[in-house]
Amino acid sequence: MDTREFLDVTAPSDLIWALEPIAPPPGFGACADYHPERFDSRRRQQAAFDGEAHDEDDYATARALCQCCPILEICGQYADMSRDHYGFLGGITAQERAAKRVKHTEILKRRVQVERLIDLAAPTSVVAELVGRDPSLIRGDLRIIRHRIDSVNSMG
Repeated sequence: MDTREFLDVTAPSDLIWALEPIAPPPGFGACADYHPERFDSRRRQQAAFDGEAHDEDDYATARALCQCCPILEICGQYADMSRDHYGFLGGITAQERAAKRVKHTEILKRRVQVERLIDLAAPTSVVAELVGRDPSLIRGDLRIIRHRIDSVNSMG
């Protein structure tokens, strides 16, 4: 099966979920409601969380609001894995996320994509083409995924 054939027989929703497995966190964060005790206007608060704060004090205020957020951890994970280039997420600016971003995040996301595409019965060559990587790299990912699955199965 080549890539075109795979795309023809795979449901678009399955393919989207396999290639973009990172979704915004469920629930509402502390930033979802206006906090007049912290920001002098809704617009100013929204600008801070959109990544367009008026000044550094707005980011400091946004950080303080994030620290009491019930979804802070998963918001930060989403920000890292989605490689979102905009907005204030997980308590840090897009610029700060870009500075701390490491190859590890890219590898984790690729392995999730590989695992989901393999679950959809995509051949290795198709997986490699769809994620934009060399097939040998995909085969390495598959070995690591299988090892992880084997380890989990042997524990249970």
